[in-house]
Amino acid sequence: MTRSAWWKYLWLWLLPTVLTLLNGLWLGGLRAAVLGRGAEVVARVREKEQQVKELERSVADLLATKTKLAQLREDLRLLRFEQMGSMRQRLVPFLLEVGERAQKNGLLPERISYAARQDSKSGLVHFTATYEVSGSYEQLRQYMADLEQMPQFVVIERLALRGDEQVRATDISLQMVVGTYFSDWDPALLERLGVEEAGRAAE
Repeated sequence: MTRSAWWKYLWLWLLPTVLTLLNGLWLGGLRAAVLGRGAEVVARVREKEQQVKELERSVADLLATKTKLAQLREDLRLLRFEQMGSMRQRLVPFLLEVGERAQKNGLLPERISYAARQDSKSGLVHFTATYEVSGSYEQLRQYMADLEQMPQFVVIERLALRGDEQVRATDISLQMVVGTYFSDWDPALLERLGVEEAGRAAE
């Protein structure tokens, strides 16, 4: 075919060629756009999955916190109402048991006084009994061990040696302060027991 023939039929081969190039460019652009959107979708999916995992962890932590809170509330209820209990239910039995354990070890509490104060924040009542006992080292040691084994909540708060000329040289005279806590305040009961130092203000 001569050069003039090529030019004569230029439109026959040029137009398909141009269309083919345009189609290639269009398909290439479309593929790039599709792949770009696909990568963006994948990134968004991963981001959402991460957010879901974080929320699931938060929910699990919240459930664990709720479980711990419920357990703490139950522990507080048991401590406040069962181990400490009300003053009317526990005070007299507490004093009787302290005295009985002293007598069991051959000791006689003397110069007994009581005091009580109510904590303004917790509402618990701190009650103490102060008294003196005299006996041998072994008697006193066993008495304190018996007090610590009492089923009721009890704290030996203070021990102090006392000088007493009437006590035998082989004996020891101690001033003891034994305390406990109650869940409520019973002024009528305290008045009957002669607790003159009772107070309601405590920081």
